[in-house]
Amino acid sequence: MLKFLAVLCPFLFWVSCSSNKESVKENFPVKQRIEDIEMNVSDNSMRIRELNKLKEYSDTDRLTLRIEKLEHEVQLLKNLKFEAESDSQSESDKNFVIDTLAVQNSYAAAREAYLENDFDKAIRLFRAFTAKYPEDKLTANCQYWIGECYYDRNSYNSAIDEFQRVIDYYPTSPKAPDSQLKIGLCYKKLGRLDQAKLELKRIKRYYPGYERQELVDKIIREMR
Repeated sequence: MLKFLAVLCPFLFWVSCSSNKESVKENFPVKQRIEDIEMNVSDNSMRIRELNKLKEYSDTDRLTLRIEKLEHEVQLLKNLKFEAESDSQSESDKNFVIDTLAVQNSYAAAREAYLENDFDKAIRLFRAFTAKYPEDKLTANCQYWIGECYYDRNSYNSAIDEFQRVIDYYPTSPKAPDSQLKIGLCYKKLGRLDQAKLELKRIKRYYPGYERQELVDKIIREMR
């Protein structure tokens, strides 16, 4: 009996080691994927911080949109990491991740069309987003960028209408004061300087502490 146990024990030890090796081998791709995602998240976070520094010295809306694009990429990577780490997550959690990705991808597609100066496509995609996700936090942004599309096409009257919708329907959005600024600039482009100044002066009254107030004051001074 002792002789049998002496033979059996090494065999069991070998089987146990082999099983552990297989387990480590199976888990390695998932672990590696998580590490890769974490590295990408870190890299993109650094890029966002750098762009935010540039934003302090720039008034271009395209830079703001590119920052939003990088933030979207970071969120996408975080969602992938969450999905990779949790194979046991509930069905509702999985559906939430899928829905979040769908929303972000829809917004990203519209934004990409704008950055490529395909304004007709961008308007169509931004409108589709606002219709499909009327309660989403990005809906106000979409409405704002519809106005920007018309502004960049020199369709200033249409742009005024779209920017006014941001103010009317999303008054608490950060895009509301931006829209008021753009309305003033539209009137300036149309040569209606008195109306432009009137619209720009609304910003200090209705949006105290607006981060672009110095720019607003400068534009008003230039029209005197």
